[in-house]
Amino acid sequence: MAKAQKSKVGYKNPPKHGQFKKGQSGNAKGRPRGAKGIKTLLAKELGSRITIGAGGQQRRVKRSEALVKGLVNDALRGKDRPRDTVLRMADQIEQDAQARQSRELSAEDQAILDRYFERRLKGLRRSQQDDTEF
Repeated sequence: MAKAQKSKVGYKNPPKHGQFKKGQSGNAKGRPRGAKGIKTLLAKELGSRITIGAGGQQRRVKRSEALVKGLVNDALRGKDRPRDTVLRMADQIEQDAQARQSRELSAEDQAILDRYFERRLKGLRRSQQDDTEF
């Protein structure tokens, strides 16, 4: 009798015809090998070099550098969005620099740490000598 009943279909029990066959993947084709994501493509493009004319001379610079130069030039021309972007980025650079300075140790703090580590090393050496004497 149990064989005559159909299998239960519902939550976590998909119908048999919708289930993957044994040994078959859910995404057989998958992502092709060597396919690049958007981040990889963008990084490659921004890293490539282009020729720009600056002050009557032509120079080869990275595209990312040319992009930043263009952004700053637009900001200097008085365009609102580039100006806001440049000011926001400059503020972030300043905050990062201040955070780095606050993390650096003063000479006095470094001297305190040096003395502490020196004492700890002497204590470790003594304990190793005591262990070898027994």
